[in-house]
Amino acid sequence: MLRALLTPVMHANALRPHARLGTIRTRLSFCFIPGQQPVLGAVRYSSNSVPTNKLSPSSPRFLRAQLNYKAHRSGRSCSCGSHLSSSWHIDRENDGLLCQSCYCRRKAARGTSGANSCLDCGTKTCSAWYIHPRTGTLSRCRPCYVRYKREQHELAGTICRDCGTTESGRWLPDWSRDGSFRCQTCHENERTKRFPAHGRSCTECGTQTTSRWHRHDHPNSNDAFKCKSCYYRHANSTKREADNAGKKETLEHLCEAVHTDSGESEVS
Repeated sequence: MLRALLTPVMHANALRPHARLGTIRTRLSFCFIPGQQPVLGAVRYSSNSVPTNKLSPSSPRFLRAQLNYKAHRSGRSCSCGSHLSSSWHIDRENDGLLCQSCYCRRKAARGTSGANSCLDCGTKTCSAWYIHPRTGTLSRCRPCYVRYKREQHELAGTICRDCGTTESGRWLPDWSRDGSFRCQTCHENERTKRFPAHGRSCTECGTQTTSRWHRHDHPNSNDAFKCKSCYYRHANSTKREADNAGKKETLEHLCEAVHTDSGESEVS
C-alpha cells in the first residue's frame, strides 16, 4: 500500500512531445478546420485536397514556420485556401487577401508579363516594380529604384554606423529603427551575428561561416545551402555560359544570312 502511494503517476501529456512556450512572441497560431487535423507551418487546405506541407518536421524551415506563420487578424483566408502565412497582402484585384506565397508568385508573373514599363529606363521586364512618385503607379523597375535610393542617401550624407563608410550599393536601416543605417556589408555581418545558422554547412565547399546563406537550387534539397562565394560563383558561371550561347547563336544567324545573300547574288 505504501509503495503504491509513493509510486509517481505520469501525466498523459508527459508522453506527448511538446514544447514549452514562455513568451507571447513564441506562441504559435493554430488554425482549426472542421474535419481536418491542424498542422503547423504553411498549410494549404481546399475542399478536395489535403495539406501540401511536405517539409520534414526536423528541417529548419519547418521549425521557423512554427514561429513565423500566423492567421490573419480578420480570420479570412487566401484565395488559394491558405489560413496561415508569414505575412499577408491585400489583393488589389478583388479586395481579398494574398498569402506570402501567392503574393510572390503573382509579383514574379507581373514582372515578366510586360504590362509595366519603367519611366526611367524604359524596360518592361523586372523581378520587382515600385511606385513612381511622378505617376503613383508601379512604373519604376528595381535597378532604377535601388539607384534612386542610393542617390538619396548620398545627398543626405548617410554614414554607416559600424564602419563609417559613406558609399554603399545598398543602405539598410538599423534593427533598432533609430534612424541610423548600415552599409550592405555590415548589415550582412550583423545579421549573421543575430541569426546564426548552427550546424549549417555549404554543400559545395563545406564551410560553416559566411555572411549570407543561399538555398540550394535543387528541388528536393530542403536543407541544402550554399555559401555566398559558391552561390555567386555558380551564378556568374551560369550567366557567362548563357551569354556565350547567345553570342554563338547570333554568330550562326549572321553566317547563315551572309551565305544566303551570297547565294542569291550568284544566282542573279
